[in-house]
Amino acid sequence: MESEITDYFPSCYIEVIDMKCLDCDYEEEVEADILLECFEMTNDDFPSCICVNCNGDNLVPKDVYDQIKGNFIYKLKK
Repeated sequence: MESEITDYFPSCYIEVIDMKCLDCDYEEEVEADILLECFEMTNDDFPSCICVNCNGDNLVPKDVYDQIKGNFIYKLKK
């Protein structure tokens, strides 16, 4: 199926979102179209999917993962 998609749309035109599981730290790239279409049907603050590694409902975008886990280092500008 993926070869059919890339025949019509080169991979440079397919947007992906880096996702990471809050429970097991599994990482995956998900096509933006699929993720955003599912997100529009929910009232959540951020999109989440089911992790294929641990079957938890905690596969979130990496920037959301970093905010929840506190992985950002903020530098104050003066």
